[in-house]
Amino acid sequence: MSRKPRRRSTSSRGPKAGRLPGPKRRLSRTFETLKDAAATGDAALSQPVPAGDDLARFDRGILLRGVNALKSARLLLEAMHWEFAAGPARQLFELLVNLEHLNAHANREQAAFRFAKFGLLQTLRAQLQEADYERSTGRPVDESGLR
Repeated sequence: MSRKPRRRSTSSRGPKAGRLPGPKRRLSRTFETLKDAAATGDAALSQPVPAGDDLARFDRGILLRGVNALKSARLLLEAMHWEFAAGPARQLFELLVNLEHLNAHANREQAAFRFAKFGLLQTLRAQLQEADYERSTGRPVDESGLR
């Protein structure tokens, strides 16, 4: 039986093509910009909030979430975990959409209060569902936290 001739493997990129440097090196200016944006956010968060200014406290909480999501995304992207960086990127997008919606209201303070109440409602609903599940599976339920 005759042997088939072996094909020589050739790279489609040519003989001079090598491995690409990692994203941290290739996109260093992009990552520096992300780092600078996070540092600016941290600097803004280090400023004291005037007492009794609930809207400033609300905005500070949103900024904190945004800065943390930006830091997480940058670290994941630098380590070439593109698919996992989609989560923080989605969080940033949703924060943007929510803030644009709040800013469209005539009374932003009232809209922010309603937004915070809705978040609290969702937290309470989740706790009630968890307690119902615990009860239905025969586990002990701490009733003091549900009142």
